[in-house]
Amino acid sequence: MTISIAGKSVALGAIVAAVGGLVGIIATFLVWAQLTVGAGMVSVFGNPDNGKGLDENAGKVALVLGIIALVLAIAWALEVKIPMLPALVAGVGVLILVVVALTFFTTLLSKDHSLKDALDLANQAIDSMKALGTDTSGTSAGPGIGFLLEIGAGVLVIVGGGLGLMKKSA
Repeated sequence: MTISIAGKSVALGAIVAAVGGLVGIIATFLVWAQLTVGAGMVSVFGNPDNGKGLDENAGKVALVLGIIALVLAIAWALEVKIPMLPALVAGVGVLILVVVALTFFTTLLSKDHSLKDALDLANQAIDSMKALGTDTSGTSAGPGIGFLLEIGAGVLVIVGGGLGLMKKSA
């Protein structure tokens, strides 16, 4: 399926993958985990000053993968002849999701902790405060918008590549 943009037919899969790559790039500059305390919010992952994904190795890898996805999608839209281009795009999307999973569950791409460990530690502190009788209403720890957008980026890139593969197989 193609869409006409400025008089040129562009594959829908390329557009979806480009949006995914762009979202993946933007997500690396956003907070990947947050601790909400009442009405305020404090970052708990990455640099303590801002907690952006880019402060961790995982964010840097995700940034590079987002750029690769965007470049491949642009090449696809410009109809550059690269063998198995939709499959390459989908593969980059899978790699984005692998980075997200590794970030959440392991310390392979982190300086000293997995995202899950950091969130568990924050939630344990909240539970301890609650056990001491402190009012913890409105206090929680969870993934930040950047982390969630990075997951969405990986899915969009995979869907874009998949759309191109479906066209080829039909």
